[in-house]
Amino acid sequence: MKKFLLVFLLFFCLSFNGQNIITYKFIDEKRLNYTKNEKIDEDIFDRSFNYQRIFIKDSIFKEIPGLLYDGKPYKFEIINGYWFIKKTGKWQMFYSPYTTTIISKIKIYFSNKESWYFNFKAVRIDTLFEHHCIIYEIEPIPKVICRIGKIIKFKETGLSHSPRYWFSPELGIIKIETGGETNYIREDIIPCK
Repeated sequence: MKKFLLVFLLFFCLSFNGQNIITYKFIDEKRLNYTKNEKIDEDIFDRSFNYQRIFIKDSIFKEIPGLLYDGKPYKFEIINGYWFIKKTGKWQMFYSPYTTTIISKIKIYFSNKESWYFNFKAVRIDTLFEHHCIIYEIEPIPKVICRIGKIIKFKETGLSHSPRYWFSPELGIIKIETGGETNYIREDIIPCK
């Protein structure tokens, strides 16, 4: 009887504590226009990456690696169509179905071990393969370096370009415009030809 109870408890715990993991792939947007007859740089097929959405609870998930500039993991929570992000140690509203004026403050870490706060703000609305999207841009928040009397000096970030993130309220981030020559699009949203 004890063995049966132990096996039942083990099965019960494993079935309810297992995490649901979904893997998505982002590909170079240039692949959409590629035909075998065209002469094109073949290394675009190497410019893709996968990320995983790991569900902690039904409405809370973590994305690894994170899709923001630094690639660090972050958590999202969705409640009644509202999206919340936990990136600076606390939950803050990321998206509301009723307004696009929400600006999240997100901390991003650079490879030189420096960190910076950015406003994640909506710049426009568009559609991508019939998915309604809000396009977000990261805007650096200047750091106060020193105060000399009434004069305040600010330090600006060395971010050379501002990436844009296409966010679908149903799917999350589905396109990343890097500001460079490569833009990424989530492969599963591309309609079959």
